[in-house]
Amino acid sequence: MSAAALAIGIDVGSTNVKVVALAADGSLAAHRRRPLATNDRPPICEQDPEEIWDAVLSGVAECVAEATIDAPVVGVAPLVTIGVTSQYSSTVPVGPGGTPAGPLVMWRDRRGTEACHELLGTPGLFELWVERHGIPPIGGGLGLAHLLHLSAEDPGGQTRFVEVMDGITARLTGRVTATRHSMFTSQLCDNRSPQDVSRAYDPDLLAASGIDPARLPPLVAPDEPVGTVTADLAARLGVDPASNVAPGINDTGAVALATGAEKPRQGGVIAGVSIGTTSVLVTSMDHKAEDLDHEILTMPAPDIGYLVMAENGLGGRVPEAMLALLDGADEMGETRFAGAEAALASTEPGAGGVLGLPWLDGSMAPSGSSTARGGFIGVSLSTTRAQLIRATFEGVAHNLAWLLRHVEAFIGAPVDEIRLTGGGAQVAGWPQIIADVLNRPVRVVAEPGLAAARSAALRARHLGSGSDEWSPTPAATSASLQPNLEARGVYERQQQAFERAFDALIPVLELLNP
Repeated sequence: MSAAALAIGIDVGSTNVKVVALAADGSLAAHRRRPLATNDRPPICEQDPEEIWDAVLSGVAECVAEATIDAPVVGVAPLVTIGVTSQYSSTVPVGPGGTPAGPLVMWRDRRGTEACHELLGTPGLFELWVERHGIPPIGGGLGLAHLLHLSAEDPGGQTRFVEVMDGITARLTGRVTATRHSMFTSQLCDNRSPQDVSRAYDPDLLAASGIDPARLPPLVAPDEPVGTVTADLAARLGVDPASNVAPGINDTGAVALATGAEKPRQGGVIAGVSIGTTSVLVTSMDHKAEDLDHEILTMPAPDIGYLVMAENGLGGRVPEAMLALLDGADEMGETRFAGAEAALASTEPGAGGVLGLPWLDGSMAPSGSSTARGGFIGVSLSTTRAQLIRATFEGVAHNLAWLLRHVEAFIGAPVDEIRLTGGGAQVAGWPQIIADVLNRPVRVVAEPGLAAARSAALRARHLGSGSDEWSPTPAATSASLQPNLEARGVYERQQQAFERAFDALIPVLELLNP
């Protein structure tokens, strides 16, 4: 099998599309980023799949052109491998070949929740879903709710409902597929085995949900290419039509691969933390488990085994939104965090007694509430703008620290090191705040905003090579940031206040957000 000249990684996030091209030695040869618009009018939250597709095509074509500009043979399209990762619990109806037949229903879209609650009213179904899958049918933006909503909108239709990453691989290859991993939030797969051997949806879950299996993408092996790029697209992208496309993975899986958190490693437990639009903490576990009280559970890993899934709610979006409010701006450009970095550098731990509450769109693990909202506590006449900014970043870190304690209880072991990815990890000063608040050493992966795309690219290269042996290569990391012991007392008090504030304010917030 001929070796691919380039490995292409595509990362479709909630706010942008990122594309990387990696050279044969794994170095970054080119990268592109395209913003995405969102139509957010609760309970509806949608994106345009054609806008996403255009961003993917232009990003890949430009990366290939830049990466091959010095190629020894001019005019010869390179053989590449392509991997895709994306936001998940975001569903799009597609026709043959993956052509979208409607808008992308995002993870923040709450339609279908009532239909899920109707399922919960049937005796025995709560227990069935937890035993087989891990998550009961609770709705609230999960893929099963989207499937029920879309099926009711188009009964008897011919489209299939796929996740974002599978929609992209379908359009690249003309073949609509999925894996147990990519369809995790559809809640229709049996996750009791660490390896998917059936390649089929669970018949009992299908029957209980009432969803027609013909509306679902066929499940395939996670370790075999979906197919090759169609001839027309290959010409448009400037690649060899023999280029392979790997099965898609969700962005939690990509974070695990990027940080080395996808399996136990010598030297202690590693937890990967991604701070993008949301914050997620991920590590590994050797068996299926769930802590429904704290919304922590296992999901099938991209290839084999289990990842611990702990979605912490909004992450980098919180300081982005608060900075916009403080500056009186609706939208902020690429320099939006420049002033924030100066504020972090000029203020002391604890922000002068101000506590930032990050629940701008409700809370998730370790305590989910759709009515929780954010703000500041402890503001006085002497509070400065810089302290408000610091409190905002500290608040996201306190939310992670609250979650970390429950994750450690869930896995039965302390986390020895945090590895950061995502755009938030690029904000100077924030990684050190996370190390101080979580009281754990922190390393930042190289080029953290591109880490997920890089992982997808490397995994695709492995699958395209035909090799049976592969050990994911985590991204290089910065030197370890050690917790500041002088800040320990301040942050311990702030952490206690943070968790007490949540409990105390929920009754108030329920009155404000009935």
